[in-house]
Amino acid sequence: MHVFYRTLNVFYRDFYVFFQRIQHSLLNFAIIVPATLTLTFGYFLPNTVLAHASALETTTLFAGSIMWAMFPFTFSIQSNLLYDLTHERFIDYQLTFLPASAIIIERILSCSFIAFAHSIFYFPLAKLIMRETLLTTNTNWPALFLIIYCSSLVCSAYNLFVVNYAKSMPKVRNFWVRVNFPLMQVGGFFFSYKTLYSFNKMLGYICLLNPFTYITEGLRKALLGSSDFFSLYYSISGLCIFSLFFTWLALYFFKKNVDCI
Repeated sequence: MHVFYRTLNVFYRDFYVFFQRIQHSLLNFAIIVPATLTLTFGYFLPNTVLAHASALETTTLFAGSIMWAMFPFTFSIQSNLLYDLTHERFIDYQLTFLPASAIIIERILSCSFIAFAHSIFYFPLAKLIMRETLLTTNTNWPALFLIIYCSSLVCSAYNLFVVNYAKSMPKVRNFWVRVNFPLMQVGGFFFSYKTLYSFNKMLGYICLLNPFTYITEGLRKALLGSSDFFSLYYSISGLCIFSLFFTWLALYFFKKNVDCI
């Protein structure tokens, strides 16, 4: 019970520190980035490169674009641990009153809640800009917000794992190029899983190991309600499993970094 209350205190501290500079993050990741992505994926592309795209095609393309904001945002939060491990080592003080598992879980949950708070207005803002081009007639809004939170959770856990695994900025940069960039490109941002599977079944099976596939499919399902995408249950289950897996990896490498194992 003492560990629980101490973890809550750290959780409160992280929120307090973050919200002292929230005006900058809100401007960047809740207004500028979403508006730019909306114009790019929901307006410019459908009317230039993809001329005469239907509202259904535009919505399908646009749905996964939220990840271009959420993924780097969660990394920017979790990268604070990387700087601490290589400089101030404030984490050593936290380890005097909290177990490693509580520290990792607290960092993932606090990051996911902050990312979710910055993302909940993404699609309402997009609707104001795109209007009838963004189809929301069959949108399941509670399910959409649930998918957005699960996406925030898996991105937070994944980026905390990357930070603890890489241990230095040069290695993080290599990881982004060698792992993150391919994952994002084949994570269904530009095509649905059904389209990929019909084109190449082997690639389809491989992409089931990509957490971004479940994010883009879940967002499209919640937005459009079409049977062409993963079911909400399948997408949410996949995101929860990946969140637990990346949490375990983050804890394992964190313990190695602080000499717990």
